[in-house]
Amino acid sequence: MLGGILVDEKGRIWPESASELGRRIGHRGSFLDLPAHAVRRGLIHIVPKGNKIRVSLCAGRFSFSALAGTLHALHEEAPRRILLAVLSGEEWSYAICSNVAELAARAEDIANEKPFRRRPWLAIEISNQTFVNSPTSNRAAPLLRLWQETRGRMPENLLGHLREAGLLARSVVARPHGASSRLVIEYFGCGFTAMMKPCKSLLLVGRDLGDDYDQGYGGWVAETYARALSERRLRLAFIDATFQVSEGRTIRARYDRALIPWSRKSGELFVLGISINRSLSVVS
Repeated sequence: MLGGILVDEKGRIWPESASELGRRIGHRGSFLDLPAHAVRRGLIHIVPKGNKIRVSLCAGRFSFSALAGTLHALHEEAPRRILLAVLSGEEWSYAICSNVAELAARAEDIANEKPFRRRPWLAIEISNQTFVNSPTSNRAAPLLRLWQETRGRMPENLLGHLREAGLLARSVVARPHGASSRLVIEYFGCGFTAMMKPCKSLLLVGRDLGDDYDQGYGGWVAETYARALSERRLRLAFIDATFQVSEGRTIRARYDRALIPWSRKSGELFVLGISINRSLSVVS
């Protein structure tokens, strides 16, 4: 990113001095004043500042599409530090985000007015570097290296590798069921205690992935696993999801997730999901 850019309400990228954009949003002054005017109109301004990137936005004015476009642009840059500048009324406040996932979480927290409408399940793709540099998910680095070194060939002792990395309890392994698009659970870790008691995880083996109390969330999870397997590529993401875990109990979970597709010499396919919590809160 050589210069500043603006992200409009549909997630489209513009140079920060784009005259066409200025005319469209009713800017009449100098192009030097365009970013400040655009931010007040709900656009998001991204500009390099030394060894970090500054992201400026107006609380309650930006859209989900604008945020998604911003996160996509930053994903390409993989910045190590992001300065988030938030305009509320006429006052600015500032925060340092260590990666794109943290920016996504903070931005959603301040987007509490229209036109922003939060989705119940959000997956923000992040780079390999961002994932392994995260203090929460860096334990997965050996598994990512193993997948790259073996070109996705599944080791016989995969669960042993997960146990050694301290990730066995937060892992799920699924495989296709015959020729159908269904995925069934081969292994389900006992560390998802916010969703169920540890002993219940044993009862999930052989059941459909996504066969969850919250059918909407479960179906979304199953779809993302199936996509990773069909594309045969590593998918790393920051997840922000609100879902029911029992009658009358809804939680909001933020976590880093790695979806890793594996194959055996026999041609059998598997997908490993590793989920590492960042935060968990009870909504109701």
